[in-house]
Amino acid sequence: VGTYQAHNFIMERCRCDFNNVQYFEPFWDAAGAKITQSDNAIVRDCIFDDNLANGLWLDVNCTDAIITRNYMRRNVCTGITVELSARTYVVSNWVSDTVAEPFGVADSGGFGIYVYDSNDGCVYNNTCVNNAIDIQFDYDEDRDPDATAIGLGCSWDTVNWDVRNNVIVPKNSSTRPAVVTV
Repeated sequence: VGTYQAHNFIMERCRCDFNNVQYFEPFWDAAGAKITQSDNAIVRDCIFDDNLANGLWLDVNCTDAIITRNYMRRNVCTGITVELSARTYVVSNWVSDTVAEPFGVADSGGFGIYVYDSNDGCVYNNTCVNNAIDIQFDYDEDRDPDATAIGLGCSWDTVNWDVRNNVIVPKNSSTRPAVVTV
């Protein structure tokens, strides 16, 4: 599933499984579902399993999105990615067994929930089990928002995130942290 400028988009009770069987690079475009430049998107009660890519990916100026009650399992790179977006609510999802990208890119994921260069959101009441890193927040200081992003309130800074009441069962608590902020 892919959307671009999908305003008030609702994705509900869908299955996005076994995508990217041709092994395209998952850090560029591959996902079970990718939503870009959209406002007020809602993704709820969906299943994202066994994608050879990210499970669900919000990218480039998505605003006011709600990701809730979804089930993500055995995806590559990330279960849920929020990138270059603002005011995203990641609430009551199950994300498990996310694995690192197998195509040779260094430092390549395994994140249950991944927030990158996005502002003003929350990560509440999610269950993250057996991911390489359960919740990761990253910031790239070399990215500058364009005029469109600024007008939408997307600062492309990873700031003002509220993280509460998540259940985290780390894959290996002796070697990697469950929540990482950079």
